[in-house]
Amino acid sequence: MAAIDTCGKMLHSDNPFSESKDALSVLKQFPEWLKKMKVLLNHHQVQLYDSNYQIWCIMKSKSTDKKLKGRVQVTLMKLVG
Repeated sequence: MAAIDTCGKMLHSDNPFSESKDALSVLKQFPEWLKKMKVLLNHHQVQLYDSNYQIWCIMKSKSTDKKLKGRVQVTLMKLVG
């Protein structure tokens, strides 16, 4: 959430004539934010409004299939039973 808040403050200004913002310090935080986002999304499940469905996301597949290894995979899952 800190990344969203910080980026929002950088992009949106209450007063366009206010003092300039320290974009360099924000830019320095991006590598850490990216790392945290990858961890969050590595095995991420999204519950959809219809409780019978979820979206599963795997950021870096460890598949033995060369075409899939290391690629993002997203699957729509349906409750069975």
